[in-house]
Amino acid sequence: MLCWSQVQGAGVGGSNATCVDVNSDGGLSLVSRLANTAGYQPFIANNATTLSFYIKQTTAADIGTGSGVPAGLSVSIGNSETAYYCTGLPLTSLTAGVVSNGLTQLTVAISQFDCNLPLVDELSFQNTNAGALQFCLDDIALTGGSPLTHTCTALYRCCYTLCWHAANPAHLCNLSPLFQLVLSVTMVPPSWTEQQCMNMFRSVSS
Repeated sequence: MLCWSQVQGAGVGGSNATCVDVNSDGGLSLVSRLANTAGYQPFIANNATTLSFYIKQTTAADIGTGSGVPAGLSVSIGNSETAYYCTGLPLTSLTAGVVSNGLTQLTVAISQFDCNLPLVDELSFQNTNAGALQFCLDDIALTGGSPLTHTCTALYRCCYTLCWHAANPAHLCNLSPLFQLVLSVTMVPPSWTEQQCMNMFRSVSS
């Protein structure tokens, strides 16, 4: 059994946190739909080399309060849809960093999971204790890597976004370049050439 909720004030710096109550042998999985598709794959070395997150132990009686790294909790990555599971690592074996609002930042090199990374589309936390365990999570991040450079221009990104979303052109063209880039790379493979991008734009705008 798994119970979870967003708890106001339980996160880093007093922000919200996801707090869960899991039975023995239970766990929490965070799945990114189609993240194992070529061109996305956030866990491969080109895109990220390090996983980090903030975590603290809490109690069922006062969910959201507490501190310390939960004993008997492991973290792993994998793909449950294909029953592909990578090495689970005890949280107590990870590198501990700063503490905020009772939550400790933990960091691990993705290579430590000993995984076929292109298959991965989820992050999991597993309770290995004999009894129930309560914990709170916040600020999960994948960092490092050397992403492929997207060759589409800022003008293309804006135009393609307008075509795709059929939204207000003035509003979308005023979005920051970074946000336009985020929108575009989730729609076309980052390895595409400028010509391939423009061909796609013509096909969806004709």
